[in-house]
Amino acid sequence: MVTGKRRAYSPELKAQVVLEALQESGNVSDLSNKHGIHATQIHQWKKVVLNGLPEIFRQNKKNSVSYDESLLIGQLFEQIGRLTVQLEQLKRF
Repeated sequence: MVTGKRRAYSPELKAQVVLEALQESGNVSDLSNKHGIHATQIHQWKKVVLNGLPEIFRQNKKNSVSYDESLLIGQLFEQIGRLTVQLEQLKRF
């Protein structure tokens, strides 16, 4: 049995290959020959990307802050600042 070191591919290369596969700029065997990556590996990367897309959109929705929310947050920080200054002034008396 021949054992060898596994090849490691950069995330950038994986993304590029998957994008090419999704754009159908050629079939997977052409991409395999072009990049020197086995066709099965390209199919696996493509599957990972397609299965992960819904989660990406869920994360963006959770992490995004609307304009109204950011305005409210700014107003709250201003009020905290004013109250902190007033508290410091009252402590001096």
